[in-house]
Amino acid sequence: MNEYNRHPDSTLAHTLLMLVCGAAIGASVALLYAPKSGQDLRDQISDGANRAMDTADGWKDNAMTSVKDTIGRAADNLHDAVVPAKKS
Repeated sequence: MNEYNRHPDSTLAHTLLMLVCGAAIGASVALLYAPKSGQDLRDQISDGANRAMDTADGWKDNAMTSVKDTIGRAADNLHDAVVPAKKS
């Protein structure tokens, strides 16, 4: 069994990441070829970069929360398994 069969979510996450990266690259190229003044283009790129950073920060916060919750559940499960074993 290969890694992708064991972790189907990793394939979806990888696909979504590549989709987002492709969209960002396409949007950047479209901005560079759009007829705008230099200042307007710089402002638009800056705004887009700020939005991307905000989105990435939100994803990071969600991932951190998810990891902390998973670690907490794993610690609780380990505790529940170890305490009865110590009593025996």
